[in-house]
Amino acid sequence: MYACFPSKEAIFTAVIERECMAMAESFKTMQPIKGRVATTLTELGMTYLRLVLSPSAMALFRVIVAEAPRFPNMGRLFYLAGPKVVNEKITAYLTEAAKTGEINIQSIGAAAAASLFTSMLRGEAHLEYLTHPAANPSDAQMDLWVQNAVTTFLGAYGATKPPRRRA
Repeated sequence: MYACFPSKEAIFTAVIERECMAMAESFKTMQPIKGRVATTLTELGMTYLRLVLSPSAMALFRVIVAEAPRFPNMGRLFYLAGPKVVNEKITAYLTEAAKTGEINIQSIGAAAAASLFTSMLRGEAHLEYLTHPAANPSDAQMDLWVQNAVTTFLGAYGATKPPRRRA
């Protein structure tokens, strides 16, 4: 390996870039359905959970967390190539949904709304599977986490809610 890469960090960097590109690709192919915000958020949510809870993503995340203190640039690269790309895709969708009146995120903005949505999705699920490496989430369990996140998100930002004012 060291014949192809000058250092351990270079190997990690190449792996991170390849894995994050492959993971982000699943979001690039998704096409939001105008007028069907709950359906689109559900599809985004299931795609996201399948991605972050996959064995390869969990393994990569564990390595990133373990090695980030020694290789801080690697941790930053992971964030920029993975989570940030996904949040940007969701931010773009939420921006369009807000423009068409499907949601009202005026009080916090699209980027913050996207971050809250992914945090709700990932929260318990990610922690559970980080701490139980042999476990494998079922489709039914992932569907429950996604439906809880979508219901909560739309309860807060659905178009029927009046706009909240920033304090």
